Amino acid sequence: MRIAPTANLALIRVLAAIAAVVASYMLVTSSQGGHVAGCGPASGCEGVLASRWAHWMGLPVSAPALVLYVSLFAATFWATPRVPPARREKAWAFLSWAACLILAGAVWFLSLQLLVVRQLCPYCLAAHLAGAAAAVLILRATGNPFRHRSVLAAVALGIAFLIAGPWINRPASHEVQSASPARLTPGRHLDIFNGLFRINVDEVPLIGRRDAPAVMVSLLDYTCRHCRQMHGVLLAAEQAHRGQLAIVTLPMPLDAACNKVIQQTAPPHVNACQYARLALAVWRADPSKMERFNDWVFEPAEPPAFEGVTGYAAEIVGPEALGRAMNDPWVEKQLAQDIAIYEATFKRFGNGAMPQLIVGDNIVFGELENGMQDLEALLAGVLK
Repeated sequence: MRIAPTANLALIRVLAAIAAVVASYMLVTSSQGGHVAGCGPASGCEGVLASRWAHWMGLPVSAPALVLYVSLFAATFWATPRVPPARREKAWAFLSWAACLILAGAVWFLSLQLLVVRQLCPYCLAAHLAGAAAAVLILRATGNPFRHRSVLAAVALGIAFLIAGPWINRPASHEVQSASPARLTPGRHLDIFNGLFRINVDEVPLIGRRDAPAVMVSLLDYTCRHCRQMHGVLLAAEQAHRGQLAIVTLPMPLDAACNKVIQQTAPPHVNACQYARLALAVWRADPSKMERFNDWVFEPAEPPAFEGVTGYAAEIVGPEALGRAMNDPWVEKQLAQDIAIYEATFKRFGNGAMPQLIVGDNIVFGELENGMQDLEALLAGVLK
């Protein structure tokens, strides 16, 4: 393999080291169940790192990335003129393969962030940019790596594993934590976290009959994609246990405009506070219309434009009744309580994923992979 004399191994090492440090930080933080600095709930990096694409063969994607960056860094020490030609040749062949795989990985994961998750992770971008810069320097030094069939075959195999990895040994998309139980008192009050929060079941939005003996809680955001998918599961659960199960539905917006836990509002959650207020106002104006409102808003894959939702709300409850309800202090009071419950769960468990379900002694963060099957397992300890 002919190597250009301008190969800058020192700069390649620096860039590989930067990428490795960022990857190791994300790996350590992920393994400890924490959050990377500056990435609060519903932030871009939180959305990316909590997605299914953040894992490769069941491992955090930062794990194989770290191995690749460290291997590239180490290989540069066998690529110097002082190393015997045969060993140096193998080192540069590996560097060419690693460079191609790093560039393919950067394109793949950037495309996923932009087109699928539709959020960006600054830490991921930093690692990809540093790694890609090192890869470009390597390929400038080695020329076209695909003139060697062995490198071409290795790159093709590496890319295949890269793309297939997220589907192999996929981790659970939800987390279950044992919490202080939610107890239903004789006065139809639901005490959460040993009475830290008390909800009057007769005064909040609810799916099912208010006199049902078992009650669970769903924190939802009308702009949350996973919450939209959960809505159908909750309806199915109530139908399967009609008269036995009631589901309290508490709008909880992932929007910094009203939620201090959220550091910066991600684009999908703009106006989430207004959606939540409008939903509470619909219930306040006419509780019998709440189911109809929720079904209409949750039906499309994406939330309808806020103006359209406002118009639909006015249509089903009447513009005057909606106006009075929007000005009712109860709306802001209830919204504040919903947000406070979310803040409490985040402080206790360090998880801001939505939706959140409080089912007996458990709190569930995120989307249920197996839908009703997972929910039925949780309800087994609640339904008598």
